Amino acid sequence: MNIVSDTKLFSKTLIFYFAFGFLFPSLRVLLIGHETAVGIVQYFVASLPELLLLSIIIHTGIQAIKSAERFKLNLFDWIILGFAGSNVLLGFFLAGNLKLSLYAFRMSYLPFVFYFLIRLYNFKEDDLKKTIYYIFISTAALVLIGHIMYFLMPNLMIEMIVKFGGMVTSYFIVRMTSILWTPVVFGTFAASGFLYFYYHTIENDKWSNYILMALMWSGLLLSVSRGAIIALLIGLIVFSCISFRLKPVIKTLGMMTLVFIALGYYINTPAEFAQWIWSSSMDTLHLKKGLTRVELWAKAFDDFKERPFGYGLGMAGHVAARFLSSSQENTDVYSTDGWFLKLANETGIWGLLSYLILAGTYFIMTVKKIKQSKNILLTFLLVFFIAFNIQSMVSNTLDFYLFSNLFWLMMGIGINQYYKPELGK
Repeated sequence: MNIVSDTKLFSKTLIFYFAFGFLFPSLRVLLIGHETAVGIVQYFVASLPELLLLSIIIHTGIQAIKSAERFKLNLFDWIILGFAGSNVLLGFFLAGNLKLSLYAFRMSYLPFVFYFLIRLYNFKEDDLKKTIYYIFISTAALVLIGHIMYFLMPNLMIEMIVKFGGMVTSYFIVRMTSILWTPVVFGTFAASGFLYFYYHTIENDKWSNYILMALMWSGLLLSVSRGAIIALLIGLIVFSCISFRLKPVIKTLGMMTLVFIALGYYINTPAEFAQWIWSSSMDTLHLKKGLTRVELWAKAFDDFKERPFGYGLGMAGHVAARFLSSSQENTDVYSTDGWFLKLANETGIWGLLSYLILAGTYFIMTVKKIKQSKNILLTFLLVFFIAFNIQSMVSNTLDFYLFSNLFWLMMGIGINQYYKPELGK
């Protein structure tokens, strides 16, 4: 597509959107609490991110109408539309519950707008890279705030987690949440930031990138989000295999080791810290009985076998767990720890199959273009895609607040890179 050439305002608004998104959970809790909104004022406050997104959509629509270029969807755009459109229609039909389906649509499918927004803009390469950079600088600020609160204001952090309606989760330490007030979502953003600054290091081997990676790695470890840790490590291995640079790899591994040892001694000992992460991860991979996540997987899979064509949008995953109970019929409240299993329980075999078609197509297209062009940005976008699909096997990663927006935005950038003709020359 790429029919809008004036990208300045969109770029600034996009950066602001993610920065505001990091602040919004705290703003919402302080203004109206964490409960479901009631009344016009509360609905207005709760809808601030959507209203900001609407303003971006309206501006982009006006720019697209003014553009002299013809609007044209490419093959992958149709695949995205087919996946989202078919699953939304099927999900609403199966659910028969408009309210819950709207909640689920907002969580899972509204973020697709970011894919199409970025597809409409014809960014110059430098401007695009600056936009991505400042989005991840916002992520670095989020992680820095997390460290300040964790070490200097722990009581305030715990108080806000409770106000947010969450649990002060801990294994052998209290888990870092920053101002998102949930460790898993925070850990996922920290992992994404690490991958980005590693890509930045491959392009420009500066000491500031290692400081930012150390910050991200420390935040990720203190979030004790094992799914995000595993996703990051796999992403680093894949990235290094595709774009191997000996010095950045050695420096990065050295930095990660030093941060791990320092945190290990802060907690207890590095050996005990490593042993716990390894043993708990292996217990999960081996489906050890008695683990909460494993029990949820088993129950969610039983629900899928009972109804392989799905329960409908909002009748599975976090929306169902929030509004429904296990005693109610035609619902699955257990698929909260695996996005693929949640998708299968929402729109059944078709939901899972259609996403695998989408994911497989994106993977093949980007690998093909990377072989032709050796484009490092596209390599990062592919690694980002692989890493967080892996995490989605054990978490509902693609439903995470704000992160799902980032995921589909990165995919849109990847497709823009694919269709740039100069990359194939």
